[in-house]
Amino acid sequence: MRARFEFGQRRWEASLTGGVSLAIPLDFAGPQASAFGIAPAGATHILSHEDNGMQCDTLSISPHGNGTHTESALHVYSDGPTLADLEQSALLACCVIEPALHRLDAGSDSYAGGAPGDSVITADALRRELPATFPPVVAIRTRTAPAAAGDDTGANLSRAWTDTNPPYFTSEAIQVLVRNGVQHLLTELPSVDREDDDGRVLNHRHFFGECDASSRRRATISEMVHIPAAIVGRTGLLHRGTPAFRTDAAPSQPVFYPARPLTEPA
Repeated sequence: MRARFEFGQRRWEASLTGGVSLAIPLDFAGPQASAFGIAPAGATHILSHEDNGMQCDTLSISPHGNGTHTESALHVYSDGPTLADLEQSALLACCVIEPALHRLDAGSDSYAGGAPGDSVITADALRRELPATFPPVVAIRTRTAPAAAGDDTGANLSRAWTDTNPPYFTSEAIQVLVRNGVQHLLTELPSVDREDDDGRVLNHRHFFGECDASSRRRATISEMVHIPAAIVGRTGLLHRGTPAFRTDAAPSQPVFYPARPLTEPA
């Protein structure tokens, strides 16, 4: 099955049988990606193959710190929608990029409470990688150490992010995404905000509509995703893969369907 769509004054075609999962597989009995000091996800057998001839588990998970998850505006606004309230089935145009990281003190971008040596994604870095017409979905690959460059097997799949001061987005970077109509942001980082920001989470608040609630409260942020190097620079369709949970966040499996252009830019 193939889907055709228009984006950036071009027509595109994507095969819906060749999707690329952007989720980190969550191993309840093995190494896991983690963040914010949250305990690992766990599974307890209610029934087991050995005793009952089948398996049935109770799962214990805190989405914000246990791997790939998607957040709604309810994460930072008490009147925000739950994930179940959001449209579930739409395939949306998506661009996959890998902007360079910069020191916070190396340019004019800012972040309230940031430190000069912090590693950040800046507005200019996003502008350099994204097309003139921003898509509704942007997926951002980030590699934080030379040893991890090009590593699609383990770099972020079991990374312990707690107390490492991971890279984050500058205020101006989030503003660029919001002003250009990006509704769904996917990042390999554990948060779009600084790890230690005294609970202000200003980037979350701005992305979800601090200034214009009516147009932003349907947005989502997916964090701790895993983006293979092979799809960086590609345009395609994205399915967010979120469950109908009446919560602010849940484990998710975003799927990217690479597309090919059918026409040249107008």
